[in-house]
Amino acid sequence: MAPGARTPSGEPAADAFPDPRPEPDMDEAMAVFRDRAATANRHRARAIADAFDAMSKGTLASAERAEARAAAHTIAGSAGTFGFAEASRLAREIEQVWDALNLPADHPEGGGVDVAELLRRGLDLLARLRDSLGEEPAQQPDPSPDPQERERP
Repeated sequence: MAPGARTPSGEPAADAFPDPRPEPDMDEAMAVFRDRAATANRHRARAIADAFDAMSKGTLASAERAEARAAAHTIAGSAGTFGFAEASRLAREIEQVWDALNLPADHPEGGGVDVAELLRRGLDLLARLRDSLGEEPAQQPDPSPDPQERERP
């Protein structure tokens, strides 16, 4: 509308006074959000790594386990939102590993859980997730949950 234009009720039209600020570039704005999400997801992946490490040492607290599962869930959604399909898929698989590790022994699907195998799978998925997120993987813990098993040849 032209400057000075009015609505039918006589009020100044919203675009009668153009905003002198330049319109934000949506691609630039999305890039900022994408970068922030990627940074947050790398931090979440470190929390998952810390939980797997604690698990391998037998020191994993239930709150830390829940936090690691929540981190995987959040990465899955965040990565998917910003188009990182592989990272999203890997994070969902890590979430499933945490779910399987959390099944009670008397659960029909939990009775035969091989914790060492799930830990190995989780560590493999985590390494691939961190690579997908552009993070250098840290030294991976030994996947054997029993310290005596780690000492065997």
